[in-house]
Amino acid sequence: ARQQLELSDTTQDAAARASQAAAAGSDVEADGAVEAIATRQQGLAKYVGELASALEEQSNQSGGVLEEEAEGAETSARLRAAGEHVLYAQTEMEGGVSALNAAPPEFDSAQERQAAAVAELELALAELVPPEDRNQQGEDEQQQQQQQQQQEQQDQQQQQQQEQPDPSEDAQQQNADPAQMLQEVRDKEAQRRREREQRGASGYETVEKDW
Repeated sequence: ARQQLELSDTTQDAAARASQAAAAGSDVEADGAVEAIATRQQGLAKYVGELASALEEQSNQSGGVLEEEAEGAETSARLRAAGEHVLYAQTEMEGGVSALNAAPPEFDSAQERQAAAVAELELALAELVPPEDRNQQGEDEQQQQQQQQQQEQQDQQQQQQQEQPDPSEDAQQQNADPAQMLQEVRDKEAQRRREREQRGASGYETVEKDW
């Protein structure tokens, strides 16, 4: 989900550049940049498709020997639901690829598809949070909202700091807790929206990739 958020930002920046070029009557083509975004989006769609298959396999295993046990059945249902949301996300991503590959690129459609993909991935993460952890997650979200309000005053200063890539992040995601991942995605999306609102229509910034 974090990768899709970053890719959505990159798409929005490309759309802004294309709009500015069109307004200025420039002949400069952004095809190279858009093609790179489409390639990254296609790669992410393939990855989440593999993830959906893995979730389906796990749900079948959970529903086998433990089929008669309530806990096993509940786990199987959650895995299956998560897999379905991931498949929906893949469909939205592939739709985004088609929009980006159109001539000219359909940026509005691509961004709508990307936003839908993020929403589906968030729902998938929510399904993977064990029921016993959900109450605690709700309390953590309330605390996080209070912290976000306090941090809003520092956002302008934080904008000036560039995020550095973390080469260990991919390995960390393999063992990440779903509840923590979901909260991180929501926090990142909230911060992204605040930054976009502060920048307004005055311009755009290149988004650093932390994947």
